[in-house]
Amino acid sequence: MAQKKRGGGEAGGHGGAPWVITFADLMSLLMALFVMIVSFSSQDEQKLNEAAGSMRDAFGYQSVQRPAGMIEQSGLPERKYLRNVESMSLSEAVEFATDFNDQYEKQGPEVNTNRFEKAAESKPRDYLTASESLRQALQDLPDYAELSKQVILKVADDGLHISIIDQDGRPMFASQSREPTERLKIVLSRIAPVIQQMPGRLRIVGHTESVGDLAIAGGAAWQLSSDRAISAAAILGSFGLGPGSLAEVTGVADRDPMFPDDPFLSGNRRIELIMLKEAAPMPSTEAFPSEP
Repeated sequence: MAQKKRGGGEAGGHGGAPWVITFADLMSLLMALFVMIVSFSSQDEQKLNEAAGSMRDAFGYQSVQRPAGMIEQSGLPERKYLRNVESMSLSEAVEFATDFNDQYEKQGPEVNTNRFEKAAESKPRDYLTASESLRQALQDLPDYAELSKQVILKVADDGLHISIIDQDGRPMFASQSREPTERLKIVLSRIAPVIQQMPGRLRIVGHTESVGDLAIAGGAAWQLSSDRAISAAAILGSFGLGPGSLAEVTGVADRDPMFPDDPFLSGNRRIELIMLKEAAPMPSTEAFPSEP
């Protein structure tokens, strides 16, 4: 009677060799790992765009033109021109850099400088620098904290406006007089050197507060505002400002109040110095206006 042989011969058994089962388990694990990686790597396009937008907001990304450093801590402009940060194709960039900017020595980001900003390249920066220089010139005065409230600087379309205004108890002129106070003389002595460094001419305008129709009709306010403007011009002349630097010296009475809601306010009494945006004046031999 034949006997069934047992044992041995595991290579041809039901489950196959042990290493085959181990290899199959390994492949199953690798496949599961691969599927998991793929599922994690797939992103929703909308969510991806939202994440990118959040990153732009976090880093302050803007696709607009902005000054590339207007005033440094030293008070000087960082760059000569404004930089355009808008995107530009490669062909446009090459054409711009070669055909239009050969006369400038620029590298890297400076190649992307707006050629059409060249005409007004220095004026805004010059007046911002002058404004900072004026503040520094007045800072070492003993009563600068109070004086800073009476000297108002503003860069406008026509130039830099320097308004020297009255305060109750701290006038720049004697009451109803063209006679300047020592305070005004000190302020103008600090302002004069800065004005001399600017290319444009100076317009001086005298202002009064509202004094009523009777005084206006008699011409008193017009005369007083004009006389005070002339006095300010004479003081600037005594500190080295040449007569060719003046474009206009005039008075407008109360017709242009600084505080329209309260025309009787003392702050409407002021001398306004406007450093005009224009080319440097030609030398002049005219006499400087003297005090009336």
